[in-house]
Amino acid sequence: MGSLPALLFVASISIAQAAPAPEQPLAPEAIAVAVQQLGAGDFEIRQRATAFLWQAGRVTEPALQRASDSQDAEVRLRARSILDDFRYGVFADTPEEVAALVRRYRHAESKSREFLWPQLLSQASIETLVAIITNEPNGDRRQQVLDRLERDGD
Repeated sequence: MGSLPALLFVASISIAQAAPAPEQPLAPEAIAVAVQQLGAGDFEIRQRATAFLWQAGRVTEPALQRASDSQDAEVRLRARSILDDFRYGVFADTPEEVAALVRRYRHAESKSREFLWPQLLSQASIETLVAIITNEPNGDRRQQVLDRLERDGD
């Protein structure tokens, strides 16, 4: 088996390549408007802006990073939530049941994570699993993903 840093490097390249790209390049103005709308007074506008930014994918990360420090708590919360999805490998093309599992796992206490982990291991893509383990302090879980990477790579 290869070294952990080398496997994580190869896997991180796979994640970067697997992240969905918008069909057409988004104008920076469209992203800026959507970020501003994260704090709109109308709930539906906030929801549409959140969905737009999440579905656009990683291209929105710089704007979301700036928004994650906003003085507006709603903007800050929504921007951080989208960034957390990206960090944990949840994108617009992630199956909804896997996205829901990842989000539950992300917010769960250790005991609940123990229950959710086997489901993630069997349902999530390698790219999503690698994204999760880059944020996972549990060495046994990291090793399980590396074992699966090695097995699936053969």
